[in-house]
Amino acid sequence: MPRQSDALQELLPWLQDEYQRAYYASITSERRGRAHPKQGSEGSGYVAYDWLQQAMGWYDKSEELRPSGNDDAVLRWNACARTIMEHDL
Repeated sequence: MPRQSDALQELLPWLQDEYQRAYYASITSERRGRAHPKQGSEGSGYVAYDWLQQAMGWYDKSEELRPSGNDDAVLRWNACARTIMEHDL
């Protein structure tokens, strides 16, 4: 059974709005990043950090494209930063 983030990743090209494509690419990367520290396997922290950094890059792009008054990308970027600090990644 595919993971939810994999299924969402497959749908990204179908989204017509560039903001939505960037924002939902961020979400999939963030979810993958958040899953790795919980695994506790060797190197999982490095993998989590890479996914979260990728998500933060997509959130930066999303912020540039966001509709006026939509702060979702900024809030999610901050959540990624807090996760990195919380898990000492």
